[in-house]
Amino acid sequence: MTFLGILIVVLFPLKMKTHNLNKFPFKIPFFLIILSTCLSAILASEHHYPSLIVFIIKQFLLIIISWTIYISNPKLTIKWFVHYAFIFGFIIAFYSLFETITKINPYLNFIYSLNAYTENTLITEIRFGLKRSQGLFDVHVINGCMALSMFMILFYAKTNNLLKETKIASITLFLLICTIFFTGARSAILALLIILPSVMNKKYFRIRYVFPVLTILFFFMGTEYFSEIFYAITNSNDANIGSSEDMRTNQFALAIYFMEKSIVFGHGIGFIGEIMKMYPNEILGAESLWLPIMTEGGLLGIFCYIVLFIYSLRYFFIIKQYKLSLFILSFWVFNTLSSIHNCFPTQILMYSYLISEMNIIYKKQDLTS
Repeated sequence: MTFLGILIVVLFPLKMKTHNLNKFPFKIPFFLIILSTCLSAILASEHHYPSLIVFIIKQFLLIIISWTIYISNPKLTIKWFVHYAFIFGFIIAFYSLFETITKINPYLNFIYSLNAYTENTLITEIRFGLKRSQGLFDVHVINGCMALSMFMILFYAKTNNLLKETKIASITLFLLICTIFFTGARSAILALLIILPSVMNKKYFRIRYVFPVLTILFFFMGTEYFSEIFYAITNSNDANIGSSEDMRTNQFALAIYFMEKSIVFGHGIGFIGEIMKMYPNEILGAESLWLPIMTEGGLLGIFCYIVLFIYSLRYFFIIKQYKLSLFILSFWVFNTLSSIHNCFPTQILMYSYLISEMNIIYKKQDLTS
């Protein structure tokens, strides 16, 4: 939530009008998830109310505040949205490149030296011939998620002439794609493949642009690199290339075991942490969005998140922003295959909403020019 947090800190002090939250486009799925989470927390044998408050603030309150800021001044909000996305994307892209080339991460080394995290999660593993890049984050998949998100924001900003046609902007976009590969996360690479049709813009995908990029990629990484990625995605049961199919099956089996003990409401927010303490080797990092939903929210929680997913796709179809449905789909696939801490479905939904508004405003300006 760092990126949205920065925007809120910068824009919230601006003069704002009071808006009716009935106009908020995602109020139904938001209300259902908040209600189901509160019910699960109240009915749980062990209450984690501080975690509940943090959950509601991170996943929903910040999104609603962001929407309120946008409605108050759409053009200014989009301007700052693109501005900070470029700064954030630039830092992610170039720092990940530095980390991959040098195989060191001075920032995380410094953070860990301050004991800012409870455990040291610094990755030194080589995946697909490259050091797995964490960038500024404690987990490599978060780096992949943020690189994918910043790429989508900046790509559509560029197509809408909200980001200047400069070499540094083009290089940043290119390196954000590379960062996804640098993480070595198969789920992130698969998410990138899902969104590719949504960015197949004739202006940026002409042969004279694509050919040099592909040449550079194959020259530096080689065909073996991409063959290894393809093998890793299609042979998930190979224990040498990350979480195996058996490992993930065991995680879901354990989640189902606990879910059956409170099948409707689950065990309340924070329960996945208890499972990780009891079965650290079996549950590992709880590598899916659905594992905490199943154990903490039960069938009610699963239903509410499915409603959020369907509602999100439906919204972008209704406003005829079909390509953004692929961004939503890519994130849900990404988060189903990996646990992306602090990157929530509601956060990606807000990014998609702002991109759609960016596209609509640009289209209106184009029609009136």
